[in-house]
Amino acid sequence: MMAMALQIQLREVTAYNAGDSTQCNDDPCISASGENLCETLALGYRRCAANFVPLGTRLQIETLGEYVVVDRMHPRFSERVDIAMTLDEKEQAKVFGIQRLRVMVLGLPHRPPIEAGDSLE
Repeated sequence: MMAMALQIQLREVTAYNAGDSTQCNDDPCISASGENLCETLALGYRRCAANFVPLGTRLQIETLGEYVVVDRMHPRFSERVDIAMTLDEKEQAKVFGIQRLRVMVLGLPHRPPIEAGDSLE
């Protein structure tokens, strides 16, 4: 597999609440990759949605840290990153709003996204 070149770009970054049926499609806890975001976020993992890179790509987001892309957004948001927050962080997601932050593509993770029932050891 070819290594991805590091890329840093200023992008719009927003937040959404996994588990909220008004913000997500179909099953509101299941991401486009099949990962159960509600469980994964509860364990402290950082996840996001983005359309400009493959699922499983790691992104470094300025001031926020490293996130793994496990979800997709509406095609009109082709260059945006949407960070996943828990259902009880609705106010934080609203306050987060739309920010312009530097986003660096780090590459693909060493393991696939976590699926329901996976052991984290």
